[in-house]
Amino acid sequence: MLRQLHEFYSFRVLLSLAFHKRIMPLRQTTKRKKVESYESNSAPIFDAPTQNVSINIETSRRHYHVARNESSKNRAPLQNSETSPTFELAIPGLRRSKRGKKPVNYRTGSDSDPEDENPLIQESENKSYTSEDSEASVKDEDGSSASELDEDQSLLSNISSKQKGGTSTRRKRSKNESSDASLEESQAPRPIFDCQDKPLPWKGRLGYACLNTVLRLSKESAFCSRTCRIATIQKESLQFAKDLGIKNTKDLATLIEWNHRFGIHFMRVSSDLFPFASHGIYGYSLEYADSYLQAVGELANKYNHRLSTHPGQYTQIASPKASVVENAIRDLCYHEEMLSRMKLNKQLNCDAVIILHLGGSFEGKDETLSRFRENYARLPEAVKRRLVLENDDVTWSVQDLLPLCQELSIPLVLDWHHHNVVPGTLREGTLDLMPLLPAIRETWTRKGITQKQHYSESAYPLAISAMKRRGHSDRVYSLPPCEPDMDLMIEAKDKEQAIFELSKIYKLDNPSCPKEIEGPDFDVHTEAYYPSGAERRLIARKQRKKKAKNNNEEAEDDKELKLEDELDT
Repeated sequence: MLRQLHEFYSFRVLLSLAFHKRIMPLRQTTKRKKVESYESNSAPIFDAPTQNVSINIETSRRHYHVARNESSKNRAPLQNSETSPTFELAIPGLRRSKRGKKPVNYRTGSDSDPEDENPLIQESENKSYTSEDSEASVKDEDGSSASELDEDQSLLSNISSKQKGGTSTRRKRSKNESSDASLEESQAPRPIFDCQDKPLPWKGRLGYACLNTVLRLSKESAFCSRTCRIATIQKESLQFAKDLGIKNTKDLATLIEWNHRFGIHFMRVSSDLFPFASHGIYGYSLEYADSYLQAVGELANKYNHRLSTHPGQYTQIASPKASVVENAIRDLCYHEEMLSRMKLNKQLNCDAVIILHLGGSFEGKDETLSRFRENYARLPEAVKRRLVLENDDVTWSVQDLLPLCQELSIPLVLDWHHHNVVPGTLREGTLDLMPLLPAIRETWTRKGITQKQHYSESAYPLAISAMKRRGHSDRVYSLPPCEPDMDLMIEAKDKEQAIFELSKIYKLDNPSCPKEIEGPDFDVHTEAYYPSGAERRLIARKQRKKKAKNNNEEAEDDKELKLEDELDT
């Protein structure tokens, strides 16, 4: 019994030492010569810092006593390791993904398990690691190989950056892109499009979602997503949230004016236009903002500017929870009221759709579809006229939704990027979609609504896991093989700049690419485009304004102090 307790606590000491040394106690470059004596007799305890390691308790105990030498002479190591108990040890080379329970590899940036990855890629990676180990004959002055030092420094830098709170999105993206870029092209996921058909000359409308980067970062910032907390409403009253809604609506008119100036006539309205308007307790009617919404509608009618909305992922009318369904119906009614009060003309009002995802599959797809049919019948007719369904990148594919849309006469929004990412049947680019395009278009024409599609590109196109490929890129550099007269929503992080990038690539005149912004003092009437990664041209303008404001405040303080000194004298 005493011997077992001694071995147990000895092993705990070993683990604490291993964690203290960043899980690599046998790779200490300053003590390399000491370690080599017993490294040749036994494998290192922790060998693969980039994956879960099965630690054999008896083998680890043997390593500990070998390292301690004097206390283990009379202790025979256990030879049969196959019967020894094992356990899984999570090490600082891994972290848990936020959206799932699979480990995320720092080195590859992949959320998938090794068995989920492409076997060809796994085989090539194993070969590359083998070749690296065989070629690591060049030693540094302290005796450690360059490959081991690079691996150690890479892991330590990843751990330290994680402890500091991580890096920016752009830095993470560049890091993962450089890691995934090492894969061969033949091993990467198939491209989105197998055909070279492009909708040129383009006759439809290109749109973006919710936010204009130039106006948001400009001198007089304009955006439509001001919001607050419920605690603020309780403290300041509900009028505080309503006032934010008025400011958002005024800026929405500013965005439409700006869009028309640069040839954009399609935009998605933010669902946060009126904060908490659909809340179960603090919700309110939009009648108080009727005149402001009508002003937005007049501009849209004047410029033939299409508006649409897209409630968030929590708006699910197929949920098995009654409370979720009630909240979803209330949220859909809020979006319908917002669009109806704009008094759009007949066609624009028909085109002002509410885009919805079906949500999770819950108890199963058949049960979820049954609940959707049941709850869809409960919706007001005004909401039904605007509701459209979109395929997602997790559960519901185009093939899943098309029969439902044909049955209930609901238009289907085709999202090309989601189709390329959603798991399930084997995807072959667009080959499985091309025969379905006429049927998808018919779901729109039967209700007299101008068809729209969504297009985006992956921020990590070479990533192996579908989870990693879901993220949207800053800009897009291609057009899908759609009809040239439909409307196309570009879902990219650079918003309107992604549209200008397409205009520049394909030399479009609807819209045409405006002049490039050269510096902070740009002409707001003619200059609107900036290259990818050049947002600092706009940020500098905002910082300059803050700096000037601070200088003015300091000057006023100096004047007051000078006046006080004069009065004292």
